[in-house]
Amino acid sequence: MQPKDYPPQDALAEFAQPYAAEVMKRADGLAAKDVLYGDDPYQSVGIHKPLHPNGAVFAFIHGGGWTNGYKEWNDFMAPAFTGQGVTFVSIGYRLAPMHLFPAGLDEQLGI
Repeated sequence: MQPKDYPPQDALAEFAQPYAAEVMKRADGLAAKDVLYGDDPYQSVGIHKPLHPNGAVFAFIHGGGWTNGYKEWNDFMAPAFTGQGVTFVSIGYRLAPMHLFPAGLDEQLGI
């Protein structure tokens, strides 16, 4: 998925907008396999598989204060891991205000 494919979020703070644009630029051309774990499109993981897996998995949860952000913000990191045989997984979660904290955290913890 791409950020444009998600339901709208609260506006990103002005100081954070350059970061969001930069990480998406760095991830250009990197595609993850998206796997849904709930009914909400934010409840998904992006899986980047290495050509030669070594059995290790690194899972990363994006920032955004539980109110904004996309798992795709982390995709730029995938080549550093997959190049070493590590499967890189970027985790999305439901956001506030529609799903108040700790809803996003609870689903990460399986609560």
